[in-house]
Amino acid sequence: MEKIVKSKTLYKVLSLLIAIVLWIYVSYQEMPDSSRWLYDVPITIVGADTLDQNGLYVLETDRTTVDVKLEGPRADLPKVATGDITARLDVSAIEAAGTTSLTCDISVNKKNIDVASARHNSITVTAEKITTDLFPVSIDISGTPAAGYTVFEPSVYPTEVTVRGAESLVNSVASVSTKSVSTSHVTRSNTVNVGLTAFDANGKAISGLTFEPSSVEVSYIVLREKSVSLNIPLRNVPAEKRVTYDPQTIKIYGDIETLANITEISCDAVDVHQLSDGETLSLPLSLPGGVYAEGGELIDVIFNITDVALPIDSGEGESNE
Repeated sequence: MEKIVKSKTLYKVLSLLIAIVLWIYVSYQEMPDSSRWLYDVPITIVGADTLDQNGLYVLETDRTTVDVKLEGPRADLPKVATGDITARLDVSAIEAAGTTSLTCDISVNKKNIDVASARHNSITVTAEKITTDLFPVSIDISGTPAAGYTVFEPSVYPTEVTVRGAESLVNSVASVSTKSVSTSHVTRSNTVNVGLTAFDANGKAISGLTFEPSSVEVSYIVLREKSVSLNIPLRNVPAEKRVTYDPQTIKIYGDIETLANITEISCDAVDVHQLSDGETLSLPLSLPGGVYAEGGELIDVIFNITDVALPIDSGEGESNE
């Protein structure tokens, strides 16, 4: 009798397991009307090239994502990801500046899965006329060259570029700069091709603009540096005066071979009779070819004039007897 009871219990357990398996099978294979929402599917704008040809630009949309309801076999729905869904917003039909309401075309790249509906699918698009303007290009140099070297005379070509984009964006441009050019640890001159960034009056980068040309060339010269004496010939120095000047040394830049034999840099002679104590003169430097001075070809020099105590002649007088 006990064996019979155990046998019936086993049959009941097996029957329950079979029923559960059958229910799972029916649920996942025989019920095609299951549904699932996917949220925040990114909107892809298409047709912008056509809009551009018509002199218009999409400035903004009131939404950048949509919510999509999917239908399909219950077993397949969990396998669908946001990346499998495309929400295309075609703006090519916009004909004038202003706001336009458009509907996204939504598709799913999975077999047996259909798009049932979508929320927030009506998108308000703001288009503006395209305009252009010419701006000078500033150079963004960063970094410190190798010890004993300096970056000299960075330049950019071309010096101006045309900025193109939505009218409100172009009108907000205050400056155009190169992308940062790093000169960290450099020892040689170089020319690099870099992109551009437009900034507003607050120094914030402005996106959505194009440049013509799209990039520019930044060139910089890397030279060795050396400190040498500053020699200023002084004329008509009174015997009772002592004249000094500051600075007495200057930094010069050039290639190693040129700098090797230079120990001083001279200026034009200065007539002390025309000087007053503490006066500053801007003097031209006599720089050899290929040599540059810190601050350029002129140097500001401060002259200090002080009195000198002359020795007193204490010769003995003649005596008459």
